[in-house]
Parts: sequence; C-alpha cells; structure tokens
Amino acid sequence: MKKEFITRISLSEAKKLKDFSDWERVEAMSDDEAIANALDDPDNQPLTYPMSKDVKPFKRVK
Repeated sequence: MKKEFITRISLSEAKKLKDFSDWERVEAMSDDEAIANALDDPDNQPLTYPMSKDVKPFKRVK
C-alpha cells in the first residue's frame, strides 16, 4: 500500500463518519450464513483453530 493513500484521523473525526454497514442485514443472518459469507471473502478469511493457537496477546503501547 502506498503511503499517500493512508489518512489519519482522530477518534472524534471517525465518530462523525457515515456508517455504511447494513446492520439489519447482518443481524438477520444465521450463523451459517455469516460463516459462508466470511468463507466467500478471499481478503478476510476466518481464523482457523490451528492458526489461532499461534496468536499471542500484545500490550498496546502509546
């Protein structure tokens, strides 16, 4: 990703942005539908159990 396309904004600015999420559609989905949608998205695959064993918590540093 090129640095020129990254825009930093404050939390207060982020809270003013329009939310394009279709929460009614999401909440109407069954768990199976949500999983099927996640599996159909090649850019955001769900974490598998073997992958999750390697996840380590980290301390947030400011």
